[in-house]
Amino acid sequence: MSHSKFVMSKRLQKVQLDLMQEEISETSYDVLLPLIFKKCYENNLTFWFNFLEDAAVLNLRDVEHENYELNIRHYYANAPLSQENIDAIKLNLLVNAFLVINRKVVIDLPVKSEVPQNQMDKTQPKKEVKHEKPIKQSNAVPPTSIRTVIDMLEKNGEPVTRKSIQKYLQLDKMSTDNRRRCIAYLKSMEE
Repeated sequence: MSHSKFVMSKRLQKVQLDLMQEEISETSYDVLLPLIFKKCYENNLTFWFNFLEDAAVLNLRDVEHENYELNIRHYYANAPLSQENIDAIKLNLLVNAFLVINRKVVIDLPVKSEVPQNQMDKTQPKKEVKHEKPIKQSNAVPPTSIRTVIDMLEKNGEPVTRKSIQKYLQLDKMSTDNRRRCIAYLKSMEE
């Protein structure tokens, strides 16, 4: 993969992540177009559509670098190109390229290493860093499992405390990584 495609893929990934953290009430072309445009604008990207003989192309370009571009194609088979069909094809391209969903998703991203990947000595094996004591984060975003319990507590009108969360949280059914994040968050909570 060329450097420009790599950079554009990373930028597209950032826009996709931003969109997943939005609650999108409706996935119509008229609703999605301004939202996606705004997220692309925030990431110095622009996009447009081209229609070829048998394919529609979503062109995504970095506004600061002329040659940084991604092209995402959607093939259609002999469909008449009425305005309704064109909008449906554009909507399909937007939904698939930007991974649009109707609900908000909180994604717990792993903490990245402080040493950039290209500066690491490639002859040494990568070492997994384990923290015995989690870093205290008072304003941390709760992991998805805890967020689900908090939403349930709020819906039922129960107080949201460390003990009430622990009552409903099923740590024994979680992956090790998720369990560690949940425990770290619970430890950071003040009663």
